[in-house]
Amino acid sequence: MTESSTAQKIESSQAAQPAAEPAAPPAAQPAVGEPLPIWFFVGLILLVYGLIIVGSGLFSAPRPTVLAETKPALWWGGIMSVVGAIFLAAGWKIHRSNNP
Repeated sequence: MTESSTAQKIESSQAAQPAAEPAAPPAAQPAVGEPLPIWFFVGLILLVYGLIIVGSGLFSAPRPTVLAETKPALWWGGIMSVVGAIFLAAGWKIHRSNNP
């Protein structure tokens, strides 16, 4: 076989095959990550309620109860706020580690 006959065979085999179409991009789908964990929302609720209770303890007159001088609204509001902030941070960290 000569080079020209080989070239003709290659051209004829390429002509028989349909031209390859460029790869179409995949359908545009929004990137769906994992939803926020429940601890994020629990922490958010505890933090908001804790801040509301702290505010009420700071700006309202104490009621005449047995241990009113210990200011329980400040203590419980502070505890709820700290626990809520911990849960909020943990939930956010879990969410960020699952969605790089």
